[in-house]
Amino acid sequence: MDVNQVNRVILHDGFKTEIDGKTVPYTLIKLRPATVAMDMRAIELSERLVNVGGVLTLKMSEEMYRIAMTMQRIERVECSDAHIAPIGAELIDLNMISKLHPMDLARIEQQILIYDLYESYRFGNISQAQFEAALCGDAEPEPAAPQPAGEGQENTGALAQTAPSPVPVVTR
Repeated sequence: MDVNQVNRVILHDGFKTEIDGKTVPYTLIKLRPATVAMDMRAIELSERLVNVGGVLTLKMSEEMYRIAMTMQRIERVECSDAHIAPIGAELIDLNMISKLHPMDLARIEQQILIYDLYESYRFGNISQAQFEAALCGDAEPEPAAPQPAGEGQENTGALAQTAPSPVPVVTR
């Protein structure tokens, strides 16, 4: 699989702008890999000073962080008309992102997950089989760590279920 297959998102509604009296939709998003600097910038964008009982307190919105991080991952927004220049990351802000349809934002976020999975494969953190299984939804969930039951507590719910016994390894 090529990075050009996972770092692009086609939006349904896209960003609409007026050019020469015509509404022009920008519907192609090109993504870029995450960096620590992007994470730090998303944190800065999601922090707000609020007055709590007369004291100014710094609060961070998880929702704003998610949207700010998504914005940071956009390298550029392109129009299907090749004669119209793309919008680069330096011009994309939260105001622009707020004009997206929620389903288009969800498409971008979903493709970022796939892109991050691809990056994990590219860096050797997961195998090609694991990458393909995750894309197809065939990835097996990580087994939950066993939780000890306290003395005198009943073993109920998930704790009451017995784990399958390990399969012995046969060697020659």
